[in-house]
Amino acid sequence: MDHVLVQSQKGPQNLFSDYLNSVCITQDAKSVGGIEARLRQLPGCSYYRWIIHIQKLSPNITLEYAPHHSHKKTIPVILNSEADHHASHAQKHTSQLPVAPISTFFMHEYTFVTPEDGWIESDIKSYINSSLIRTKVQELGVGQHHQMAT
Repeated sequence: MDHVLVQSQKGPQNLFSDYLNSVCITQDAKSVGGIEARLRQLPGCSYYRWIIHIQKLSPNITLEYAPHHSHKKTIPVILNSEADHHASHAQKHTSQLPVAPISTFFMHEYTFVTPEDGWIESDIKSYINSSLIRTKVQELGVGQHHQMAT
């Protein structure tokens, strides 16, 4: 959808993010080879693949950093503040929000999924270690108010 909208525009187009790391990652994808290996280790890697794909289809698109909590009153900063405000307030009313389908586009076919945590796009080894620790803590805490015997 974004690609279609951008194609109808002439000249450079900007997407804005208040997450500096995402801006750096997508800029690296343009200049540094082998970005796919780096993406595999990142949470939300399908999101980065999608943005990088849009940038390849439309070279006039750039992802720019819009600092959060800035005293500047630029349009990107104001829009970011409004989006954050509405997202924060929507969390108080999650039962009233419509359920959105899980976006699986640009995910690997072998992406790990669990009923408890959903899609796991980050390092599987770290996830399994964390899960085993969480399980063991729950086992040890049963009947002892989560205090281990000394």
